[in-house]
Amino acid sequence: MRKRTGAGWTDVTHARLTGGQPWKWHPAECGFYLAEIAGGTEPMQRSIAVVDEEWAVCQLTVGAFTAEDFAETAHPAGISIDYYVHPSSSTPPDVQSMQDERWPIYERQYGDALHPHMAANDFTFFDPEKFGHNDSNWDTLTLDAIKERLRALQDWFVKNGLQPLNRMASYTPSNTLVQACSEVGIRILHSLIPEQNWSDGEWAINHWGMPTCPFWIAPDDFRKAGTRRPGSVLGVTMNHYHVTLPHLTHWGDFVLSPSHFDRWIRSCDVGPEPVRFRQFLRDVVQSRSSSRRDLNSAATSAPKK
Repeated sequence: MRKRTGAGWTDVTHARLTGGQPWKWHPAECGFYLAEIAGGTEPMQRSIAVVDEEWAVCQLTVGAFTAEDFAETAHPAGISIDYYVHPSSSTPPDVQSMQDERWPIYERQYGDALHPHMAANDFTFFDPEKFGHNDSNWDTLTLDAIKERLRALQDWFVKNGLQPLNRMASYTPSNTLVQACSEVGIRILHSLIPEQNWSDGEWAINHWGMPTCPFWIAPDDFRKAGTRRPGSVLGVTMNHYHVTLPHLTHWGDFVLSPSHFDRWIRSCDVGPEPVRFRQFLRDVVQSRSSSRRDLNSAATSAPKK
């Protein structure tokens, strides 16, 4: 076990284990830790964030439309990556598709997480006759139809050597999708866009009013923060992605809607600590509170000098 200190690592503890032997470790302080596991046919590593109420955890997410996977940079630095992936009917499969052979390796060796980025009409890959649908919005399907599709997706992940699927991403969620996720064991709904209320082609996106930080999704409105209960689904937004920088390799995502350009201009506050980014970090830290205080209420207060 090692701890990140500045640009390097400090050894924290070592252990030699035999098969099935339990091991417990209690960190002495907050920080970024890396567990390195040797043995078997290949080494493995797992990044561990140890935090208290004054810390925030940042996540590196790479989109399904990106040719670069950033593995050569992130993995040697001990960072696990979250990937958006999608089914591909092309031969060979498209870059960043679910069928790519690197994903089982990345999951096993580096603890990366795959989030299939799915709309309601993306399931013909599994069965064109059974799952054929001409609308991308989840609210056009019944609860049972959604659960059937999600279970097919989970089955495909296991059959193809991937970790059991408990997460997904979508631009077009609905209250019914959240309920279906809860009932089939999907606990994370990623790629939500708090500032969007627009229609891009066949995608009807209305995420307006959503918290900018991860939140437990309310069962009556997927845009509202609820309370954690058995089966609750965690909503994770892309707000940090849009508020700070354009895409790491190109401007592709910023041509989907003119509102993206407006948001980018609004987000570029003058000074070393942009107000909107500072507010985002404040929301993330405050989200751990059990208070019912509105996560975004501080946005109306004057920024500190």
